Amino acid sequence: MKISNVNSKKTLIQQRFSKALSSYNEHAVAQQHIHQRLIQLLQQTGRSSFNRILEIGCGTGGFTQQLSTFCTSQEWIVNDLCDECIIKVAACFSNQSWQYLPGDAEQLSFPGTFDMVASASVIQWFTAPHDFINKITSQLNSKGILLLNTFGQKNLHEIKFVTGKGLAYFSLEEVRKWISPSLDIIYLQDEEIKLLFPTPLHVLKHLKYTGVTGTNTNMWTRSMLKRFCDEYVDRYSLNSNVTLTYHPIYLLARRR
Repeated sequence: MKISNVNSKKTLIQQRFSKALSSYNEHAVAQQHIHQRLIQLLQQTGRSSFNRILEIGCGTGGFTQQLSTFCTSQEWIVNDLCDECIIKVAACFSNQSWQYLPGDAEQLSFPGTFDMVASASVIQWFTAPHDFINKITSQLNSKGILLLNTFGQKNLHEIKFVTGKGLAYFSLEEVRKWISPSLDIIYLQDEEIKLLFPTPLHVLKHLKYTGVTGTNTNMWTRSMLKRFCDEYVDRYSLNSNVTLTYHPIYLLARRR
């Protein structure tokens, strides 16, 4: 992919998520479930105290809040592509030292090494997620934890089928190949989360309010919208509702 195309894609993602900041927490039902699941995985390690933690893609601070409630750390480094997120995440830290590093995590140089790197529902937006994982693994201390999720190939499959557009998501085996030999995989598994909405229009509003179709540039005409709704109802109706599928892949690993 050309650099100009990468930059324009990241700019579009930034714009879409910035617009969704005020509505995200109310509508991000699947993401809230994912945050809880990631914390459950972290609990299985028996660790809750760390020297330095890096979170990639903090967004509105939903996952940040849960992490900072469960964990203590001498220092937090918190990153997101959107500058405005600093206002959202500031409330997550009361007596803990933290700093905010805005920008593209694939391009940033993060200072020092970390005892945990965490990220919720972010790396599917990256140009080269495997390279990023290798980069960030090199900054994990011995026994350091990598905790994150991305999304599998069934993610938002209803939208992709009806519109013909969507991100290229990953298989479990693809994600497994990203993992450096210096990491021991503790948990790598997927899950399907099916949300129900009254109509396809409610699905579109959900996507807009959460920003999860951040690279979609569709301009809807009335006829396109009708066609979308008719086909969506025809294919994805369930008990007077329609479905929308999230397909998270969870990864918990430890550096040797």
